[in-house]
Amino acid sequence: MVLVQSIDVSAIDTGPQGLTTDGKYLWFCGSQNSQVYKIDKFGNLILNFAVDKPQGITTDGKYLWVMIFSSEPAIALINQYDKFGNLIQSIDVSAIDANPTGITFDGKNLWFCGVENQSIYQIDTFGNLITTLAVGGIATGLQGITTDGKYLWWADFNGPNMHQIDKFGNLIQNTAIVPPLTNPWGMTFDGKYLWIVDKTAATINQWSRF
Repeated sequence: MVLVQSIDVSAIDTGPQGLTTDGKYLWFCGSQNSQVYKIDKFGNLILNFAVDKPQGITTDGKYLWVMIFSSEPAIALINQYDKFGNLIQSIDVSAIDANPTGITFDGKNLWFCGVENQSIYQIDTFGNLITTLAVGGIATGLQGITTDGKYLWWADFNGPNMHQIDKFGNLIQNTAIVPPLTNPWGMTFDGKYLWIVDKTAATINQWSRF
Protein backbone atom coordinates (compact mmCIF):
# COMPACT_ATOMS: atom_id res chain seq x y z
CA MET A 1 0.00 0.00 0.00
CA VAL A 2 1.04 3.59 -0.62
CA LEU A 3 0.29 6.37 1.86
CA VAL A 4 -1.55 9.25 0.15
CA GLN A 5 -2.02 11.56 3.12
CA SER A 6 -2.17 11.59 6.91
CA ILE A 7 -4.61 13.80 8.81
CA ASP A 8 -3.73 14.73 12.40
CA VAL A 9 -6.95 14.77 14.45
CA SER A 10 -5.30 15.07 17.88
CA ALA A 11 -6.64 18.62 18.29
CA ILE A 12 -10.15 17.19 17.90
CA ASP A 13 -9.76 13.94 19.89
CA THR A 14 -6.58 12.14 20.98
CA GLY A 15 -8.30 8.73 20.95
CA PRO A 16 -9.83 8.24 17.48
CA GLN A 17 -11.32 4.79 16.96
CA GLY A 18 -13.98 3.82 14.43
CA LEU A 19 -14.09 5.42 10.99
CA THR A 20 -16.54 5.65 8.09
CA THR A 21 -17.28 7.84 5.09
CA ASP A 22 -20.47 8.95 3.39
CA GLY A 23 -18.50 9.63 0.21
CA LYS A 24 -17.93 13.32 0.86
CA TYR A 25 -17.11 13.48 4.56
CA LEU A 26 -15.32 11.30 7.10
CA TRP A 27 -16.96 10.35 10.39
CA PHE A 28 -15.02 8.99 13.34
CA CYS A 29 -15.63 8.31 17.00
CA GLY A 30 -13.25 9.37 19.73
CA SER A 31 -12.68 7.83 23.15
CA GLN A 32 -11.11 10.94 24.69
CA ASN A 33 -14.30 13.00 24.61
CA SER A 34 -16.87 10.23 23.85
CA GLN A 35 -17.97 11.99 20.68
CA VAL A 36 -18.78 11.27 17.06
CA TYR A 37 -17.10 13.74 14.69
CA LYS A 38 -17.79 14.74 11.11
CA ILE A 39 -14.77 16.16 9.26
CA ASP A 40 -13.92 16.99 5.68
CA LYS A 41 -11.08 15.13 3.97
CA PHE A 42 -8.64 17.87 4.99
CA GLY A 43 -9.38 17.35 8.69
CA ASN A 44 -11.66 20.36 9.28
CA LEU A 45 -14.32 19.71 11.91
CA ILE A 46 -17.89 20.12 10.61
CA LEU A 47 -19.95 18.91 13.59
CA ASN A 48 -19.86 16.57 16.57
CA PHE A 49 -22.24 15.00 19.05
CA ALA A 50 -21.89 13.02 22.28
CA VAL A 51 -22.06 9.22 22.31
CA ASP A 52 -21.14 7.31 25.46
CA LYS A 53 -18.34 4.75 24.95
CA PRO A 54 -18.21 4.66 21.14
CA GLN A 55 -16.05 1.87 19.70
CA GLY A 56 -16.74 1.75 15.95
CA ILE A 57 -18.87 3.51 13.35
CA THR A 58 -20.35 2.96 9.90
CA THR A 59 -22.99 4.57 7.71
CA ASP A 60 -25.64 3.29 5.31
CA GLY A 61 -25.63 6.67 3.59
CA LYS A 62 -28.59 8.03 5.53
CA TYR A 63 -27.94 6.88 9.09
CA LEU A 64 -24.92 6.30 11.31
CA TRP A 65 -24.47 3.01 13.16
CA VAL A 66 -22.20 3.27 16.20
CA MET A 67 -20.78 0.37 18.18
CA ILE A 68 -21.04 1.00 21.92
CA PHE A 69 -18.87 -1.14 24.19
CA SER A 70 -17.94 -1.12 27.85
CA SER A 71 -16.68 -3.91 30.11
CA GLU A 72 -17.72 -2.14 33.32
CA PRO A 73 -20.65 -1.86 33.20
CA ALA A 74 -21.08 -4.55 30.54
CA ILE A 75 -22.51 -2.90 27.41
CA ALA A 76 -22.48 -4.21 23.84
CA LEU A 77 -24.82 -2.20 21.65
CA ILE A 78 -25.18 -0.92 18.10
CA ASN A 79 -26.92 2.44 18.13
CA GLN A 80 -28.50 3.90 15.01
CA TYR A 81 -28.42 7.71 14.78
CA ASP A 82 -29.40 10.29 12.25
CA LYS A 83 -26.55 12.55 11.16
CA PHE A 84 -27.38 15.11 13.84
CA GLY A 85 -27.01 12.62 16.70
CA ASN A 86 -30.65 11.75 17.31
CA LEU A 87 -31.01 8.12 18.43
CA ILE A 88 -33.23 6.00 16.15
CA GLN A 89 -32.82 2.56 17.72
CA SER A 90 -30.47 0.53 19.91
CA ILE A 91 -29.56 -3.13 19.21
CA ASP A 92 -28.11 -5.29 21.99
CA VAL A 93 -25.47 -7.61 20.48
CA SER A 94 -24.06 -8.97 23.76
CA ALA A 95 -25.65 -12.40 23.15
CA ILE A 96 -23.69 -12.59 19.86
CA ASP A 97 -20.37 -11.28 21.18
CA ALA A 98 -19.83 -9.44 24.45
CA ASN A 99 -16.70 -7.63 23.19
CA PRO A 100 -17.58 -6.06 19.83
CA THR A 101 -15.23 -3.65 18.05
CA GLY A 102 -15.34 -2.51 14.41
CA ILE A 103 -18.48 -2.30 12.28
CA THR A 104 -19.29 -1.82 8.58
CA PHE A 105 -22.31 -1.79 6.24
CA ASP A 106 -22.37 -3.75 2.97
CA GLY A 107 -25.32 -2.03 1.32
CA LYS A 108 -27.91 -4.22 3.02
CA ASN A 109 -26.55 -5.70 6.26
CA LEU A 110 -24.10 -4.88 9.04
CA TRP A 111 -20.85 -6.72 9.78
CA PHE A 112 -18.94 -6.37 13.03
CA CYS A 113 -15.85 -7.84 14.73
CA GLY A 114 -16.06 -9.65 18.04
CA VAL A 115 -13.00 -10.19 20.19
CA GLU A 116 -14.66 -12.53 22.70
CA ASN A 117 -15.28 -15.29 20.12
CA GLN A 118 -12.63 -14.22 17.57
CA SER A 119 -15.29 -13.91 14.89
CA ILE A 120 -16.81 -11.57 12.34
CA TYR A 121 -20.61 -11.41 12.31
CA GLN A 122 -23.17 -10.40 9.72
CA ILE A 123 -26.50 -9.17 11.10
CA ASP A 124 -29.49 -7.45 9.58
CA THR A 125 -30.41 -3.93 10.65
CA PHE A 126 -32.75 -5.31 13.32
CA GLY A 127 -29.99 -7.31 14.99
CA ASN A 128 -30.79 -10.78 13.67
CA LEU A 129 -27.66 -12.92 13.19
CA ILE A 130 -27.12 -14.07 9.60
CA THR A 131 -23.52 -15.30 9.38
CA THR A 132 -20.63 -16.05 11.74
CA LEU A 133 -17.08 -16.22 10.37
CA ALA A 134 -14.52 -17.66 12.81
CA VAL A 135 -11.26 -15.82 12.03
CA GLY A 136 -9.16 -16.59 15.09
CA GLY A 137 -7.02 -18.87 12.96
CA ILE A 138 -6.04 -15.88 10.83
CA ALA A 139 -5.36 -13.40 13.62
CA THR A 140 -6.66 -12.50 17.07
CA GLY A 141 -6.37 -8.71 17.20
CA LEU A 142 -9.71 -7.89 15.57
CA GLN A 143 -10.42 -4.20 15.37
CA GLY A 144 -11.63 -2.05 12.46
CA ILE A 145 -13.53 -3.57 9.52
CA THR A 146 -14.74 -2.36 6.13
CA THR A 147 -15.94 -3.78 2.83
CA ASP A 148 -15.31 -2.92 -0.81
CA GLY A 149 -18.60 -4.59 -1.74
CA LYS A 150 -17.07 -7.96 -2.60
CA TYR A 151 -14.51 -8.51 0.14
CA LEU A 152 -14.13 -7.73 3.81
CA TRP A 153 -11.00 -5.98 5.07
CA TRP A 154 -10.18 -5.95 8.77
CA ALA A 155 -7.38 -4.50 10.84
CA ASP A 156 -5.35 -6.61 13.25
CA PHE A 157 -3.58 -4.51 15.88
CA ASN A 158 -1.33 -7.41 16.93
CA GLY A 159 0.66 -7.31 13.66
CA PRO A 160 -0.17 -4.77 12.83
CA ASN A 161 -1.68 -6.31 9.70
CA MET A 162 -4.67 -5.94 7.43
CA HIS A 163 -6.51 -9.05 6.28
CA GLN A 164 -8.71 -9.43 3.22
CA ILE A 165 -11.28 -12.23 3.29
CA ASP A 166 -14.27 -13.18 1.18
CA LYS A 167 -17.73 -13.24 2.76
CA PHE A 168 -17.37 -16.94 3.52
CA GLY A 169 -14.28 -16.36 5.67
CA ASN A 170 -11.67 -17.52 3.16
CA LEU A 171 -8.39 -15.60 3.40
CA ILE A 172 -7.46 -13.70 0.22
CA GLN A 173 -4.36 -11.89 1.46
CA ASN A 174 -2.52 -10.52 4.47
CA THR A 175 -0.89 -7.11 4.23
CA ALA A 176 1.60 -5.82 6.78
CA ILE A 177 0.68 -2.33 7.90
CA VAL A 178 3.76 -0.19 7.54
CA PRO A 179 4.89 2.94 9.40
CA PRO A 180 3.77 5.57 10.12
CA LEU A 181 0.70 3.46 10.96
CA THR A 182 1.27 1.39 14.13
CA ASN A 183 -2.07 0.97 15.91
CA PRO A 184 -4.96 0.51 13.42
CA TRP A 185 -8.28 0.96 15.15
CA GLY A 186 -10.87 1.73 12.49
CA MET A 187 -11.07 1.69 8.71
CA THR A 188 -13.33 2.53 5.77
CA PHE A 189 -13.31 2.34 1.99
CA ASP A 190 -14.47 5.24 -0.19
CA GLY A 191 -14.64 3.36 -3.49
CA LYS A 192 -11.02 4.03 -4.34
CA TYR A 193 -8.96 4.44 -1.18
CA LEU A 194 -8.71 2.77 2.21
CA TRP A 195 -8.74 5.10 5.19
CA ILE A 196 -7.31 3.77 8.47
CA VAL A 197 -7.28 5.34 11.93
CA ASP A 198 -4.13 5.12 14.01
CA LYS A 199 -5.33 5.47 17.60
CA THR A 200 -1.87 5.95 19.12
CA ALA A 201 -0.80 8.68 16.69
CA ALA A 202 -4.32 10.20 16.53
CA THR A 203 -4.22 10.26 12.75
CA ILE A 204 -6.49 9.25 9.88
CA ASN A 205 -4.46 7.82 7.03
CA GLN A 206 -5.47 7.54 3.38
CA TRP A 207 -3.92 4.58 1.53
CA SER A 208 -4.06 3.31 -2.00
CA ARG A 209 -4.81 -0.42 -1.94
CA PHE A 210 -1.90 -1.29 -4.24
